[in-house]
Amino acid sequence: MAKKKLVKYVPENYEKFFEQFTALTNAHQYEFVIEKLEETTEERRNYEFYYCLAHAYANFAVLGEGGYSGLEYKYSEEKVAILKKALEILLSIEDKGKDDARWYMKMAFVYQYLKMEESAIPYIKKWAELDPSNELPNRILQACQQASQDCDYALKKQEKKLKVKELPKSYKPNSNRHLEDLDINTFWEKENDVHHEKITDELIQFIESELGYKLPEAYLWLMKQHNGGRPIKNCYPTKQKNSWAKDHIMIDTIFSVGKSEQYSLCGELGDKHWKNEWGYPDIGIVICDTPTSGHQLIFLDYMKSGKTGEPRVSLIDETDNYSITVLANNFEEFICSLVDESEFE
Repeated sequence: MAKKKLVKYVPENYEKFFEQFTALTNAHQYEFVIEKLEETTEERRNYEFYYCLAHAYANFAVLGEGGYSGLEYKYSEEKVAILKKALEILLSIEDKGKDDARWYMKMAFVYQYLKMEESAIPYIKKWAELDPSNELPNRILQACQQASQDCDYALKKQEKKLKVKELPKSYKPNSNRHLEDLDINTFWEKENDVHHEKITDELIQFIESELGYKLPEAYLWLMKQHNGGRPIKNCYPTKQKNSWAKDHIMIDTIFSVGKSEQYSLCGELGDKHWKNEWGYPDIGIVICDTPTSGHQLIFLDYMKSGKTGEPRVSLIDETDNYSITVLANNFEEFICSLVDESEFE
């Protein structure tokens, strides 16, 4: 299809405006579609516009300009970035897409190609519900369920290769305390506290898609009260000796939900920095740093639970060949067991 002069958007030619982009997309001219749609002024952008734009970005990432040649799909950082752009656009129109089978279909495919099959599954199920005559959702569902099982199996298999110190039998969690019992006003240090990103459902979904894990509800609850920072009670008692001390570990910053702050999950010194630059194993999400200048980190550990389950909290010690010490059964248990460092003086 030749790249001819396009019909411009005005209320009277609304349908023709989008029909031309459908034709261009079917002809695999995704870059041209993206270029022309991005020229549309903000006040003229609506649900159909954003869906069309996300569709073009997603197809461009997966199929490439000119269409799929039949070769095996190969991942690259550039393709992943384009898919995440499509996901970000789709999430921005979630409220208006909740009754549209196309929106659920596109969400499912984007998650699938991001290798986040577990996240794709609920969207596939809703797609099938809204489009019951279509057999494709069920086929995609089976493929994603199998891939998700394989992924969790690989995560659990990794545990066998790593040096893991499990919780001792004598370990007893502080079952009398819960996050809701915390006084948020006295939990966090006020000095050098910075302005934190506002947490929205859209931001949470973006972070989860970026990291590939579902964040635990207890962590999200705490971050919604105050999005990250340094806790006043910053020590966690342990029964096992580590390179910091024989009876405790100390944390510095609890990472915030976000991408702009340095110590946020997707920030400059967030999760991927420690895995890519320091070689920490991908068993979950880096959730806290420590005063050891990067030689000990606290992880949400998904090896037992799988990527969408309830993670444990574990210490990884880079100085001990990345040994893993399980600290708590879950995030709430970990936070409620923090004590003041004066207890170890």
